[in-house]
Amino acid sequence: MLLACLLTFHLHLLCDLIGSRGPSPEDLWPIAYGEPISRHPIWFWKAQWRLDGWQNRWVLLLLFVGSLWLAAKRGYSVLELAGRRWDSVFVGVLQKWQRQLARKPPTS
Repeated sequence: MLLACLLTFHLHLLCDLIGSRGPSPEDLWPIAYGEPISRHPIWFWKAQWRLDGWQNRWVLLLLFVGSLWLAAKRGYSVLELAGRRWDSVFVGVLQKWQRQLARKPPTS
């Protein structure tokens, strides 16, 4: 569990480093790795993507579609936290859509 937490934390920092720039090219988002204890080391990347840029939108879209596919495949989703009934209805709809998309169209 500790390893998963460390991996997730560092993945989050990497994503901030890559894609968290403000609207202007000078508005970079530096990462102070040792904060709040120390301000050093500080990392930044001059080619950061805009936070609202097309790259981040594509990553969001791919992750969203991937999470829907995974929910349909596994039979449960994050909606299970709100209620199992809601989750079963949601996953049922996803699985129905997945079956419909997998069907081959009739040939003429």
